[in-house]
Amino acid sequence: MKKKLTPLICGIIILAILIVLYVVGSARKNKTTETKESTITQDEIGQKLSTNDNAVDILVENKNGKFEFEKAKDSWKIKGYKDVTLSNDAVNLIINGVESLYAIETIEENPQSVEKYGLSKPVATVSAKYKNKNQTVLKVGNLSTDKKYYYVQVDNSPSVYMVNANVCSLFTGTMNDFVDKNVPKVDTNSIVYMEIDYRDKDDILVEYDKDNSLVKEYADKNGLATLVLKKPVSDIVVYPYSLQATALEDASALNVEKLVDPKPTDLSKYGLDNPEMKIVLKDRNTELTVKVGSKVQDDSDINYRYVQINNRNEVFTMNQRALQSFFDADIVDFVQPFVSLHSRSSVNKIEAENNDKKFNVEFKSEGENTFVKTKEGIEKDNRNAYVSGKLVKRELFTPFYQNIVGLSFDSILKENANVTGTPQAVITYVMKDGSKEKIEFYNYDDSYYVAKKGESSTLVVNKQSVRKLFLDAEKVLKGESVENSDSEKGQSS
Repeated sequence: MKKKLTPLICGIIILAILIVLYVVGSARKNKTTETKESTITQDEIGQKLSTNDNAVDILVENKNGKFEFEKAKDSWKIKGYKDVTLSNDAVNLIINGVESLYAIETIEENPQSVEKYGLSKPVATVSAKYKNKNQTVLKVGNLSTDKKYYYVQVDNSPSVYMVNANVCSLFTGTMNDFVDKNVPKVDTNSIVYMEIDYRDKDDILVEYDKDNSLVKEYADKNGLATLVLKKPVSDIVVYPYSLQATALEDASALNVEKLVDPKPTDLSKYGLDNPEMKIVLKDRNTELTVKVGSKVQDDSDINYRYVQINNRNEVFTMNQRALQSFFDADIVDFVQPFVSLHSRSSVNKIEAENNDKKFNVEFKSEGENTFVKTKEGIEKDNRNAYVSGKLVKRELFTPFYQNIVGLSFDSILKENANVTGTPQAVITYVMKDGSKEKIEFYNYDDSYYVAKKGESSTLVVNKQSVRKLFLDAEKVLKGESVENSDSEKGQSS
């Protein structure tokens, strides 16, 4: 029995030894394979195919055309497209491809045929000239089956190499791949200028004007970076956060999608000879201009517009959605709805009259009642206030003054109203610097006036609000308090 078991036991031992040897061998093989694959994924491991530096001319030929990159001083341009701004990243990749090209692996040194590698009809041919007068020619064939490598030949060598696909990707590119598509980003938190010029409706202009009394007073007293509307109505306060939430809502999305025409000869093809809209945005460091042309007619599910950026000639496409808030911009959505908001410290006198009443307000520096500066350096207006020649106590005057400067409008007309004849009421501000601002109120309908400021007559104001000012003046002169329409309106100091 023991003799019969001996061969069986020996067989089991031999089988176990073979299994162990197989496992160890497989592990070593896998480790070797992993090491090789790890090595292949690194760009600069293997044979360097280019031994020249300081390329000065690179000609890329592929199915999309011929692109000759020429070095001029410290920048690169494409021959025939001197005004096209190139992407630094794209240019650097191309230069790296001809100055620091490494082969991951040599596939064949002397192949009988290169057709299977796509090198009999290359997808791209790259000819590079260097500062030392040397030249290099690269032929780029097919992608490998895993899409990670291109098959490449260099100069007249018959050898076929594998080169990382990322290095060669731009050799098969188009002008769209080479051009700079970066759009300057304006910080809407520090916006100082917004202009929207429309082809078919009134333009909008909002800006920070440090010399404007409205801006100066609000900045000094409230610490607010205040903007002023200049078009279509002048001198109305705009808070930046109101602008951010409306017209500037999608400003950060102003990005171009693709290049359409690098050197346009007829802008009317794109509606850019007479743009439908032009946007100009500025913060303290950056400026962006976007000219918006016609809609792109294609089968895309996304609506695009033809655009030009800043002073560049190239025509790009931009998503309509990024532009929509500018198309829809309405000043009613972001202006402060005051007919003429002035801090009392910027005013010397106010004169008001209607068909049957009149009053005036005058500020006088008398003794200690004048302008004083606080410890914080803020100028405070302690001048005496007179209404129609009568000195009025501060507690009575403050809500009355706030009602005058806080007179609000209800809506803004799209076009100037036709105002003729004698106005129903007039309010004139005489400013501390000697300038004057006159607001004339004309009948619009039974319930509303239209206010005329300068050349603009678009503000619609409730008649009762204007009449109340004259009734309030009578109350103040009698020593009676008046109801403040809105304690937040106007400034009393």
